[in-house]
Amino acid sequence: MSSYRLKLLFPPAGEVRFLPLESNAIDFAARLNRSLLASMVGVRVDGESWDLSEPLPNGAMIEILTSEDGEMGEAYGLLEHDLLPMTRRTVEDLIRLQEHDLVVDKGERLMEKIIKERGVFCLSDILGISSSWDSKVSRVLFEFGCEDLRDLHYKFGS
Repeated sequence: MSSYRLKLLFPPAGEVRFLPLESNAIDFAARLNRSLLASMVGVRVDGESWDLSEPLPNGAMIEILTSEDGEMGEAYGLLEHDLLPMTRRTVEDLIRLQEHDLVVDKGERLMEKIIKERGVFCLSDILGISSSWDSKVSRVLFEFGCEDLRDLHYKFGS
C-alpha cells in the first residue's frame, strides 16, 4: 500500500504536483517539461541547494535551475541517478533526440560545404525565391526519400 502514497510538491509558478515518495528533482523536472529537464543544471528545495539524486521532501517548494542560455545539456548524466521508470524513459527519449540533432547538424555542415562550392549558401535560402527553385529542392527531397530539409540533413549526416 505504501507504494501508492504520493507526496505533494510545488513549482514556483503553477499547480501542485503529486509524485511517488521516492521521487527526486529529475523526476520532478521530467513531469513539468521535457525542455526544462534537458536544460536542468541544479535544483533548490525550499530555497536551499539540493542534490539531484536525493528524494524530495513532501510539501516542498521546488525550483529547477537551468543553464543561463537555455542550452540543452547532456542528458546522459541523468541516467546515472536513481529514476522512476517513466522518468528513465523520458531521459532515454531525450538522449535519442539529442543524438538525432547531432547527426542533423553534421549533415547540414556537410551539405553546406558541398553546395557552397556550387554558389549556394544553403538550400533553405533558395526556397521561396521562385517556383522553379522550389520544385528543384522538392525533387531533391523526393529523390532522397525525405519529407523536409531536416530529413535530408539527417541522411547526409548518418
